Parts: sequence; structure tokens; C-alpha cells
Amino acid sequence: MKLLTFKFNLTILLVFGLALGFGSEALGQSLVNIQIRFANPQFEKSSQTYSLDVEMRSNVADEQLFGINVRFFYDAAMLSFSHLDNFQQGYGILGDTPKAFVGNSNSGSQMFKFYEAAGYVNTAVQLMESKSSVAMGPNKWAKYFTAHFKVHEMELGNEKFAPSVIWDVKSTPKGGGYLKGSDGVVLTLVEKDQATLEESVPASVEGIPFNWVQTSKTSMPFGHPVRGTVLPLLNNKVSSGNPVFDINKPQLLQNQPNPFFEHTKIEFYVPRSAEVKISILDVTGRIIRILEGDYPAGYNAVQVDKDDLNNGADVFFYLLESEDYVSPMKKMLLITK
Repeated sequence: MKLLTFKFNLTILLVFGLALGFGSEALGQSLVNIQIRFANPQFEKSSQTYSLDVEMRSNVADEQLFGINVRFFYDAAMLSFSHLDNFQQGYGILGDTPKAFVGNSNSGSQMFKFYEAAGYVNTAVQLMESKSSVAMGPNKWAKYFTAHFKVHEMELGNEKFAPSVIWDVKSTPKGGGYLKGSDGVVLTLVEKDQATLEESVPASVEGIPFNWVQTSKTSMPFGHPVRGTVLPLLNNKVSSGNPVFDINKPQLLQNQPNPFFEHTKIEFYVPRSAEVKISILDVTGRIIRILEGDYPAGYNAVQVDKDDLNNGADVFFYLLESEDYVSPMKKMLLITK
């Protein structure tokens, strides 16, 4: 098997004067926990640019970001990294203009179950001024900047565009990122205690992946893509900050195409591997076809052929059943003439 490779320097970019490597015991106190996520996807058709806001919240009120080494992976078969901008007042890039590195063709599939390669961004953002008006808290997501990507030509017009972007934070007892030798995302906060000489204090970080779910903490692949937040690339500018479904629950989607003549696909999502049964009924409620099997966690599809519905009707209904879930019915139309 060809080993995945990334050509970049893994040197830690944080030069904020952090106490890197200090645990909570060394500091004599517990660390503030920070969640970081990508949110509010937007697509600008004229520039073919897909954008995601970077937001953070803390388990303690009125915390302010001091600095972060921005490290994330993305599906390079769908996107190319462009730049970061829209920084909150007082913040900016520390060091050189960020660039992306792309692994070999096996990197994405081996690590994250992407189709092919994974891209990787490794840069740093820091508070450049003495104060900032932006604060986060337990119930307050604060936006700090925006990441922009170019959408590949083959994806333009996709009605179910849901690329994966993953923070380099692997949840293990020892911490660290997904790449060997990497500390992953490291973050510091503005020191609140005016009596100390420190400008910043370390914090623990929880990275929330975008359109991706982690299934393993120790071995590859670490997880797989999910269509948690879908953005159709159809209008000049569209945005959607809300998931189309809860990734913790099974979901049955509309068959495509619908209506259909010869074949159609019924798509569904399960949060964990499960035995699934899809029943197809006629207008009287009689079951005329059952499709069942064991399916892996994530996004799945089954094909329905015209011959499977050979009873002269053109209107059908279908539903999904698993061990603890029964979906609402959906309508399926067959073109008979």
C-alpha cells in the first residue's frame, strides 16, 4: 500500500509566548475549553468561491481569543483552498500568507474516506492589538474570520454540495493532531488576571468537523464524510447555516430522479451501522417491494428498477425502518407512458 504523504513543515506556528505542553496540573488550574467550528456556508457563483465562517465558543463567559494555529484538512477532490479574510477587528494572520498543501492521491481516502487526496492548511491567527471587542461564552458563538475555497469545475451546479472540512484535532488521551508529530490545533486566550505578566493563557480545544464524523481515535480511516450541511450550487449567492438534518438520527431522502422511467435511487443516512428495511407500497397501502440489508454508518443509496414495481401503477410510497426508527412516508412517481 502506498503511504500517504504531505509535503510541508510540521513546525508549530504558534509564537505567542504560550506555555505549550503545559497540562492543567502544571498550571495549577483547569483549562478553559474552546469549541471551534466551520459555519454559515456561502457560494458566490461569479467567483466560484465557497466560504465558511470560523466560529468559537467557550465554557466560561467573556473569553477572548489571543492566538490560534489554524490547521485543518479538506476534500481536495472538491475544493482548493484560496485565502482567509473577514477578520474581526484587531486580528490578523501571523507570518506568511497561508498556503495549502495537498497529499498524494491516497491521503484523503486513507485518513478520512475522501474520494482521493486531502488538502491541508497550516497557518496562525493572532490578536495584533491590545484589545478586542469580540468575546465568546457558553451560549455565544463568536465569529473570528472566514475561510474561502475555489470549487472544482466538476462540482459546479451540484444540488447536494457538502464538502468535508476537518479541524486537525484528534481526540486522544495524549492529545495531538491527525498527522504523526503534529500537535494539531493549539489555542490561547487573553489573560484576564491583570496582576500577572502573561499576555495569554493556554486553553483546551475541541474541533467540530464540518460534514464529517469521527469513528476512530487511533487508526485510519479516522472517520467518513456525511451530508450534514448541504448547499446547492445553483443561485448567484446562496447561504445556509442550518443542517438539513440531524446527523445523530437516521434520515430518508427523496428518491432521485423523481418522476423516473427506468431506474431511480432511494438515498438514506444512518448515524451508525444498522440493519435497514425500505418498504415500497402502492396507493392502497399494500407492500409490493422490500429492500433490506446491513448498511455502514453514513450516506447510502439503493436502486429501484421499473420491473421491481411491475403492477401497472404509477404512484408509490416508501418508508425506512431501522431498529429504533420509522421514517415518514415519501411519494415516488413512475412514468408509465
